[in-house]
Amino acid sequence: MRSHDSPTVFVGRHAQLRTLAESGRRTRREGVRTVLVHGEAGVGKTRLLEEHLRGLPGDRVAVGGCLEAGADGVPFAPFTTLLRELLRSGGPTTDPAVDLGRLLPELGGAGGRTDEGRARLFESVLTFLEERARPEGLTLVLEDLHWADASTRDLLVFLLRNLGPAPSTCW
Repeated sequence: MRSHDSPTVFVGRHAQLRTLAESGRRTRREGVRTVLVHGEAGVGKTRLLEEHLRGLPGDRVAVGGCLEAGADGVPFAPFTTLLRELLRSGGPTTDPAVDLGRLLPELGGAGGRTDEGRARLFESVLTFLEERARPEGLTLVLEDLHWADASTRDLLVFLLRNLGPAPSTCW
């Protein structure tokens, strides 16, 4: 999402762009913050976020999107994408293979006990994101949440309720 150079001039969304920038500044001062960007299809939500992300000074950014795949969706699709992006970008981390391997098979450990596996997975994602947010912050963009499956929604709610004081922003 950030790598695309826009061939056209960005017009008409400067107030929203300022709102996103102010939210980012508040996040750095106050800690975790969530912003929901919504609107009809085709109004420019992705373009607005691209412009905002282009202006971030050295913040870590990861983008994931929900997939339109029928009523059930694809479990954890946006998190799999953004975790993979963060993993590839390097940096400190605990051993994620045991639990994050359920979402990222390249880590190994793709199995797991179902009785405690979901709770451990959620805790592992939380720990991973908190570690990646230090010290310079982390911005997560989750697109097309209207297509999110139940598992994705559950993980998102868990993260929103449990993210600690590490600076991060989630869209």
